[in-house]
Amino acid sequence: MESLKKILGQVNEEATKVPESNLFLEKGTDIWEQKRMIKTGEQAIAFFAKHGNSTPLKFIDCVKDPKAEINCRPYDLMARQKINKKMEEHFTISAQGVVHVCPKKN
Repeated sequence: MESLKKILGQVNEEATKVPESNLFLEKGTDIWEQKRMIKTGEQAIAFFAKHGNSTPLKFIDCVKDPKAEINCRPYDLMARQKINKKMEEHFTISAQGVVHVCPKKN
């Protein structure tokens, strides 16, 4: 029984290991260049529709487009590289969907 647990433990460890090459975006790669080209929420959604979870890029942060109408849709977003997540309302887009984050206001 102990040897079976050991074998199953090794199998589980192997199954959950992520190759280090999939953890980071390397400058100059195709995915790096595609990320740089993403400017809108619609483009971010299209990226994840195409690649799903098979890419090292797991999410893209966006903010409302100031030029958009009052009723903002997920497609009326602008991709941003850096967001003050504690202070700024933003959207996180991933292969699983779109999350709207509204920081607590005092």
